[in-house]
This record gives sequence, structure tokens and C-alpha cells, in this order.
Amino acid sequence: MSGNRAPVDLGKAAAAVRLLLEAIGEDPERDGLTETPARVARSYAQLLHGYSEDPGDHLNRQFEVDHDEMVIVRNIAFSSMCEHHLLPFIGTAHIAYIPGEHGRVCGLCFARTQPMRCMGCVDVGSRRRCGGEPGAVAPM
Repeated sequence: MSGNRAPVDLGKAAAAVRLLLEAIGEDPERDGLTETPARVARSYAQLLHGYSEDPGDHLNRQFEVDHDEMVIVRNIAFSSMCEHHLLPFIGTAHIAYIPGEHGRVCGLCFARTQPMRCMGCVDVGSRRRCGGEPGAVAPM
């Protein structure tokens, strides 16, 4: 799936949270909860921002090197959203690939001023709802 989905409708999301609060017996207007619907809506927008990005954009910068062995990036921390329960979860991803016949590798920038290319790709994919099956990945 490409990154062309509309952003989260904050108004609808906040209204849904307000209804959920009422459904569980809470008063969404009481002190401590008045800002909760908007806060939860913004958090879902952040958790699901991967639908507005194309993961491939993070792999556009490549370099030709004299390298034909497997490239591995390990222990990429991520968080995502379970599509069955709409709850966040965290995990660790590992990416491995073999450069093409021309020895092109993606720019794995470790500088603090630029995101790592593979980390960015994992971030975009994880910021989409994921199935709960073992090994499930976010649709891209």
C-alpha cells in the first residue's frame, strides 16, 4: 500500500473516544478527562502516520560500492498498532539484503542529524495497523 491515505480525522477520532468514555461509564466532561478525547485522537494520528508516507522514500539514497555480501541492520526498535485491538505494541526489527549485481547499497546513515534509512523504512511500516499473527508485517 502506498502512502496516499488521508490523515486521521481528528474530530471523528475525538468524538469516538468521547463515546467510548461514556460507554465505560465515565463522564468525558469531568476534570481530568475533558482534554482526553483530543489527546487520544492526536496520539492515534502520530501512531498511524505511516499511511501518509512511502517507505521506499527512505531507500532512495544508494551508493555503489564493491560489496556483494549480505548487509544486515539489527535491533531496530519500533512501535506499532495492533489492528485487532487498536492497542500499541513495541518490538525489534532486523533487515537483511544482498546488494544487486552492481553492488548498490542503501545509505545507512548513522548521523544524529539524519534518520537511518532502514530505521525510517521500519518506522513508516510500523506506523500502520499490524496483524497479530507471528511474523506479521504492516501492509505497504
